[in-house]
Amino acid sequence: MGSEQAWLKLKKIGRSACVNRLLALEGAIKGVHKSLIDEQRKMELKNFLKL
Repeated sequence: MGSEQAWLKLKKIGRSACVNRLLALEGAIKGVHKSLIDEQRKMELKNFLKL
């Protein structure tokens, strides 16, 4: 499961689903702090939220 799918599951059950949570999920999957996610991937995730 990727960060996008995990975020959708959180949103579905009413948990806080924001850009920070999505970035934190991505960081956890990659094994890095969310601040270390490359800018291109951050933009992809932010664009995902706009859907």
